[in-house]
Amino acid sequence: MILPVYSWHDENGGLTCSAQQIRVVKGQDKLKLFRDKGTASGVALDRHFCTGCGSNVLLETTDPELRKKFIIVALGTLDEEMHWLPNKELFLEQKRHWVTGIHTKSKPKHKL
Repeated sequence: MILPVYSWHDENGGLTCSAQQIRVVKGQDKLKLFRDKGTASGVALDRHFCTGCGSNVLLETTDPELRKKFIIVALGTLDEEMHWLPNKELFLEQKRHWVTGIHTKSKPKHKL
């Protein structure tokens, strides 16, 4: 999944999974939380980062129902090599001009 989200511009990309699919196996005591309230949706994000090096580790929504469904794990924190292709793109209107070569279907805007 590619996530060109405004509040992610300084992030290193992530793998989205459910809360049941992920666990921190060591280093939990080294994680610190920053609550990011400046999101486009208005729902705050909890950013977990390493206090030793400052690297992004996990990102979770503060919405309790959504938190059960997904957690975003920074790809640089995973030990195993992964072979995957993006299958979804979010926040297309915020995609940077230098992101090219990825072809996904555009989703029509909802009429509210």
